Amino acid sequence: MADLSTRFTSWKDKAERALATVRNVREKAAKPIEIGIQAAEIQGAAFITGLYKGRSGDPEVAGVPVDLVGGLALIGVGIVMGGKTSDHLVNLGNGVTAAYSSQAGYGVGLEMAAKANNTTVAVILQRRASGQLDNGQADPDAQRNLAAGR
Repeated sequence: MADLSTRFTSWKDKAERALATVRNVREKAAKPIEIGIQAAEIQGAAFITGLYKGRSGDPEVAGVPVDLVGGLALIGVGIVMGGKTSDHLVNLGNGVTAAYSSQAGYGVGLEMAAKANNTTVAVILQRRASGQLDNGQADPDAQRNLAAGR
């Protein structure tokens, strides 16, 4: 009987060590998983915002770009709401506003290029679309913007 009791204690100890190992791995993996989810939410929101704007143009709400309004609204609701869900709303808002910021920066860059070349944004877009500027390769973004009349 003592042998059975010893075996049971040994199995119990092994099971407890295995559970402790699982808990340890879970704790160590939690932060990298959280960071990966955060990155996916931000990048996904930025991509979907760009996709939406590509399909619908540059919609506005009361004269303000919809991506700026939507992104700031998501961030605001996330901050006010609190809790675990708020982190996800803030991440999505960051992605939407990142899409806005990227497009705004692109526009400023085009204006700077036009000024540096003593011409207009439309001419810069035409040159880039045909590969006559920068590295000699056609810029697909410029081709799309030119086709969309931007």
